[in-house]
Amino acid sequence: MSSFTRTIPSENGEAFVNQILSREDHYVPLAYRPTRAQPGDFIYLVFRGRMVGRARIAAIESAAPARLVGEDRYPPWAKWIIRFVGTWQKPPRDIPVQGHQSVRYLETHALEHLDTESW
Repeated sequence: MSSFTRTIPSENGEAFVNQILSREDHYVPLAYRPTRAQPGDFIYLVFRGRMVGRARIAAIESAAPARLVGEDRYPPWAKWIIRFVGTWQKPPRDIPVQGHQSVRYLETHALEHLDTESW
C-alpha cells in the first residue's frame, strides 16, 4: 500500500478539522497528485502533530474537468481530488506525527504498520 498523510494547517482550527471528519463519501483536495497512492489505500489526516483520522481512498481524480458549484466547489488551488468512501475512522490511541507538512507517505516516517491496524 502507498497510504499517505495530509496535514491540515493549524491556523485552520479545530472546527475546520471537525467539519472534514464529519463528512461521509466525500473528497479531500490536493495541490498535486500522490503518484504512488491507489484506490484502496488510506488517506490520513494530521492536525497539530497528531493523527486525527483516516479514510479509504475510492478514487484519485483531476480537479480540472469539472469545478463544482456552491458548498462543494473545489478550492482554486486544487489540482487533484482524493475521493473517499465511508466515514473517517478515529485512531484508537494518540499517534504523534512530527515534521509533517502537506503530503507524506507513511513509510517516510516508519508508520506503514498503521494500514494493518483496526481503528
